[in-house]
Amino acid sequence: DGGNAIIGFLTSLAAALGSYNLYTAYVGFLGWLGGVIAAAFGALLCGLLVLPGLYRLLEIALAEVTAGAGKRVDDKHKAAFEWVKNFHKNTFERAQKETFEDKTDFKAFFGQIANILFAAAVFYAGWAYGVSQLTSTIAWWAALVGLGLLTLISYIIGGYWAKHDGGEPLIAMLSIGAALYVGANAFVVLPWTWWLALPTAIVLAILAGCLVGFYVLPPVYWILKKLVGFIPDTDGGWKKSFSGVLESVHKTVYEAADRWIWSRFKRVVERIAKFMAPIIAAIDKRWRALMDRIDRIFNKKRRAS
Repeated sequence: DGGNAIIGFLTSLAAALGSYNLYTAYVGFLGWLGGVIAAAFGALLCGLLVLPGLYRLLEIALAEVTAGAGKRVDDKHKAAFEWVKNFHKNTFERAQKETFEDKTDFKAFFGQIANILFAAAVFYAGWAYGVSQLTSTIAWWAALVGLGLLTLISYIIGGYWAKHDGGEPLIAMLSIGAALYVGANAFVVLPWTWWLALPTAIVLAILAGCLVGFYVLPPVYWILKKLVGFIPDTDGGWKKSFSGVLESVHKTVYEAADRWIWSRFKRVVERIAKFMAPIIAAIDKRWRALMDRIDRIFNKKRRAS
């Protein structure tokens, strides 16, 4: 239903874009305004004359050949659509359910492994694209220390998420990364003006993120879960023990970081806040006095009027 209208709209839109690009590239009179006029003319010509005329000519020429073919083609399309729908339900939707609604021990197992891999990826990316490019010894060591802290922070935060949410945070971050990567590269590569390239890049970024988050990573999670499930184990066996070991390692690192880094940082912030409190209070008092004076001035003017 409405298929001809949708085809007509998309074809007219393509004709408008093509007319704009051709006019601005080979004519150029009136600049972008002339391109907009050419685009409107191309869309109207295609949607109101070319497509209807071509449709009518094909209908007359193929009347005998296409008698009853429409229903047969429609039946084939419905059968194919039902097959695709069932395939999607039995594969991708099931994989998404197994991933995002997982209540088994594999959730924490996968989350802790994914957390280690993510921390390693953070360190590798920072090393390959940052630290290894530096030539100054001081800058190299400073960047290496900063990268180590960044990796430690990603490991601590990721481990906390992994304990409660399994590998879902990693899936979310990979989806966002895929969206940013595809969107940025599409915006650079597309040969159009920015106001056409930007929305196109945004659409491609959203599609890439959804594709990775819903159709690539959940099946991977599901397959890994099945493979690990085939390995013999007992309740509270090696799988849960291995996950517990990784959680214990994360807890040890977290407590050490809290003792030697976060607690000291917290004390510094508290001292700064204690030092700044009287200054902020004085500024707030002056600001309130100024606002009260302005209010009194306006109130007098209102009463005078």
